[in-house]
Amino acid sequence: MKASLGLLEVSGLALAINCADAMAKAASVSLAGLEKARGGGWTVIKLLGDVASVQAAIATGAALARQHQGLVSSKVIPRPAEGLAIFIPTPGTPKAPSPAGTPQPGSAPAAPQAPTDAGSGTTEPEPPVAGSTLTHTAEPPQTGTLSQEAPPTVGGDVPVQGDSPPAPATCNLCADPLCPRHKGEPHAQCIHYSK
Repeated sequence: MKASLGLLEVSGLALAINCADAMAKAASVSLAGLEKARGGGWTVIKLLGDVASVQAAIATGAALARQHQGLVSSKVIPRPAEGLAIFIPTPGTPKAPSPAGTPQPGSAPAAPQAPTDAGSGTTEPEPPVAGSTLTHTAEPPQTGTLSQEAPPTVGGDVPVQGDSPPAPATCNLCADPLCPRHKGEPHAQCIHYSK
């Protein structure tokens, strides 16, 4: 790795974007990325370029951040070791593919919707589509008492448990009632925490 690495840590995303713009205009450097830190609202700006350009850009960004009372720290690494390459994104690095359930920008919708006839006034149920897993059959209500084997249900699949309120969330990071972490405990105990 022959390029120099510059790191500028500022408080706030808006200030980080402003500093990145000023640094890119001040010297011939390429922006390697913005990384948000956990908590505190700090953002790290990563720059790549030759040593003198990166030093000039970091000095410009640090001065701007200091002027807005948002400078946390700055560092220029003239010739980073090869082991640091995993922390520095390169322009040709592909991003992770989006999950199959989310639509890609610019893609066509999966199935066009059929037009509705507003003038007919009657509604007829549509026949079930082949391969459909959701079918409704109308059954007459049964008279008599409920059996003791199955609890009463609402909507067919959710058992009724009275008017008990949901369990309060104890984790202030994820607000998930199933999370065993309590406020003040280490972040690593949160079930949604990933390093």
